[in-house]
Amino acid sequence: MGLAASWICVRPGEIGSVIAALGLEDTGAVQNQQFLERGAYSLAKTPKGWDVLFAEGHDLWLEPPSHPGEMIVAQVEEHVMVSGARLLRDGVEIWSVAH
Repeated sequence: MGLAASWICVRPGEIGSVIAALGLEDTGAVQNQQFLERGAYSLAKTPKGWDVLFAEGHDLWLEPPSHPGEMIVAQVEEHVMVSGARLLRDGVEIWSVAH
């Protein structure tokens, strides 16, 4: 089957608006799992401070939430061998790459 996931990266402190736009709520629960269950969401922070919303089995690539500022959206669909990333600034696509 393979991995089917997408994720959104935003500057520090901006993830709350993304979560709200998706109709989600941060529960604050901490889980130390290597892999998420299908349909799950997870939050993380990169070493450079970017906030990441990871979605296993959800497609954030086609219709990312509205967000003021910069947002990197990426996806991987292993079962059809597709991956891609794009940068949106104030909802406008600045660049994208797909394979």
